[in-house]
Amino acid sequence: MQARLQIRAENSLKKRKSFLFLSELSEAMPEEMLEILNAIRWKFLGNTFIVSAEDMAHVYRNLFLPINFYLENPDNTHTTRGSLGFNMGNISPDDTKDFMLLRSKEFELAGKLFKQINEIIPTLIPGLKLELEEQGRQTLESGEIGIRTGLISLREGRRLPFSYESEGVKKLASMISLFSAMYNNPNMLVVIDELDAGIYEYLLGEILEVLNNGGKGQLLFTSHNLRLLEVLKRENLIFSTTNEENRYTNFKDIKKSNNLRTMYLREIVFGGGKEKIYEETDSFFMRKAFEAAGRIHHE
Repeated sequence: MQARLQIRAENSLKKRKSFLFLSELSEAMPEEMLEILNAIRWKFLGNTFIVSAEDMAHVYRNLFLPINFYLENPDNTHTTRGSLGFNMGNISPDDTKDFMLLRSKEFELAGKLFKQINEIIPTLIPGLKLELEEQGRQTLESGEIGIRTGLISLREGRRLPFSYESEGVKKLASMISLFSAMYNNPNMLVVIDELDAGIYEYLLGEILEVLNNGGKGQLLFTSHNLRLLEVLKRENLIFSTTNEENRYTNFKDIKKSNNLRTMYLREIVFGGGKEKIYEETDSFFMRKAFEAAGRIHHE
């Protein structure tokens, strides 16, 4: 058995696949060890959130606001996690397309969730709080009562549909509960694709600096924003390359006095690193292409 486990471990390392989640692992383990392994798997999955760019498409299209959440009870013996979708306040109560109906338990949970959000969001967006407005009730097919809601922005006494907020504010509201969980829970892993999209870069840097310096859990994300090179610990940064055989790299021999953003830009312009990190472009050929495109006419 030990030899089989060793072989599978070496193969997963070569293929850069998870050993714990390897499907063939179950065949090589006795039942009592498999029970322990499954408990570890579920523990990991229960504390892992993945937010893709596709998940944010609902926000960008102004359809509804998906909020991923992780809430613990006061004595930390029970957690509630998942995702809820909220109408952003721009659907009238009699709209036939209204689909944001919360069951009574979900509505109660949403109240706790927005209490958590309103603890944090004014520190990110001064003067802003969110309100979950009850807009009516409707009997569902199951016989339960569905509560129609609208998400409202409160700014200096003014109430507006949340749909009027910027994409960056909507995105932050969608992820705040996960940031809180990552900050306070050492077992939490949050994975976010294109974290920087739509968020003001200085604010993004401030948030990530706080999470980086005080967070107990892990946050793994992709970004195109160079501001983050100035606020994050250098050992936590990985750069993409143009080499399909070696897609990721990091910079070696970085001194504390070095400005990593400047080093990155210099690497793009002059190269010299072990891997190419940017596919070369030329402003001269860009100008020629724009000029040529301008000479194309419909006939």
